[in-house]
Amino acid sequence: MKFKFLLVLPLLFLTSCDNTNVNSSLTSSSNQNTSSITTTNTSITTTSESTTSVQKESMTFDVYGINDFHGAVNSQYSSAGYYELGLGKLSTYLKTDSTSDEKFIISSGDMWQGSIESSINKGKYLTDAMNLIGFDSMTLGNHEFDWGQEIITENSNFANFEFLACNVVDRNGELIPGVKGSTIVTKNDFKVGIVGYIDSSCYYSITATMTEGLNFEYQFDDEYVLNECEKLHEQDVDFIILSGHSELNVLRDFDLQDVINEGGIDLVLGGHSHSKENDKFFRDDGKIVPVLNALCNGEMVSKSTFSYDAETDDVTYVSSTLVNFEQSQYQNLEEDPEILNLYKTKYDVDDLKNKVIGTIDGDLYSYGAAANLAASAIYDYAIDNYSQYNIVAGISNQARTNIESGQLTYGELFRSFPFENELLIYKVDRNYLSKMSSDSSRFLNKEFDINDINFNETVYVCAIDYVALKDYSVSQCVRTSKFYRDVITNYIKEKGTIRAYEYDY
Repeated sequence: MKFKFLLVLPLLFLTSCDNTNVNSSLTSSSNQNTSSITTTNTSITTTSESTTSVQKESMTFDVYGINDFHGAVNSQYSSAGYYELGLGKLSTYLKTDSTSDEKFIISSGDMWQGSIESSINKGKYLTDAMNLIGFDSMTLGNHEFDWGQEIITENSNFANFEFLACNVVDRNGELIPGVKGSTIVTKNDFKVGIVGYIDSSCYYSITATMTEGLNFEYQFDDEYVLNECEKLHEQDVDFIILSGHSELNVLRDFDLQDVINEGGIDLVLGGHSHSKENDKFFRDDGKIVPVLNALCNGEMVSKSTFSYDAETDDVTYVSSTLVNFEQSQYQNLEEDPEILNLYKTKYDVDDLKNKVIGTIDGDLYSYGAAANLAASAIYDYAIDNYSQYNIVAGISNQARTNIESGQLTYGELFRSFPFENELLIYKVDRNYLSKMSSDSSRFLNKEFDINDINFNETVYVCAIDYVALKDYSVSQCVRTSKFYRDVITNYIKEKGTIRAYEYDY
């Protein structure tokens, strides 16, 4: 299984930050992009000593892929109606499901951010739990950057697996400390190479100050994905996994087929889109290459099975599937006691999680009243604290989950607004405000009326950075150093009771 790299074909990855579950079908493409890229210094880490002198044995092996877990540590139904297995049951499943000779567990990013249990300790609980479960690698997602590069490095220091992102480099072309471009995991003398990448557009989903000095390189040609594949082949790997925090359903337009062929890639695992992807590509040598993405929040995992023939030194595809945890056999799994003990002894935040911050009268939906509530809280904060600006609107995007009627705990609010989005103030015109008010993914405070804005009037808005930085740079904004979840929490505490109908507009 050796490949000559005689021709380099670039790969462009596009992604979306949409949270909608999408079923999509991938097809191959011959589009090319010939832009040049600065060489990146990447490295390979081998997790066990080379055993080329030992005769390998025939075997079957499973590869489990999980993406966009978002700290979903509790077993529950999501607001979208999907069953989230929870960390304890997921651990039990991953430890006990496989009947093959070996297994590999791969994360394609966004593991940490999403719940108070994981976010309050900046991903340490999830990383510790992944050690106990036996993960073999984690590609960085955009939300791994929410607390800055130092936290990534800090968490990598006690992870028993490599953090991967071959295309995120500093001004000197160096990777983040503690992060590799690829890694080799050896089990039963069988060498699996894993290449990690993160889509460059994910940069715009991260608070800009957290990525200062970093470049999310746009192309994925020989200097990145294919270059890592070549290094892996030079070390005589038996199997290559491409693990990307990138939306797979757009890759049909951007040379995925060519990259699979040129890199000798055997399996593609994706993330970021929160979609269901289960497709197969065919390499020029006839090999079947599964291409998979397993929704989000622990609602699914992908499972691919392969067989290795020691006599022919050949790997053959057996099967691939998306394991849906809706079935009762999974919901009835026991919580892994190791995971439960880890939480109770080191990371327990139940007191803070269960603290009541207010009462909700009527359900607040994530793409409606909950998002409008956030915009109103942002607006009130801005006019109270930045009265020197003529602020006419607070702007948010959708909430992550619905907020149900009844007493609201801090943990429940955290699930709806989990990310560290900073509030920014910036000057806009009437056209911008008209665009925001007509955009179905943008939500403005209930007091806002476009007819109150004159065409020649100088006005300002306060918005979360995710919204603001789509159209403006950090240098054009006044930074508040205030996160939107804190503002929403204080707003609800002051109101005491939030009546859903007042925000259903």
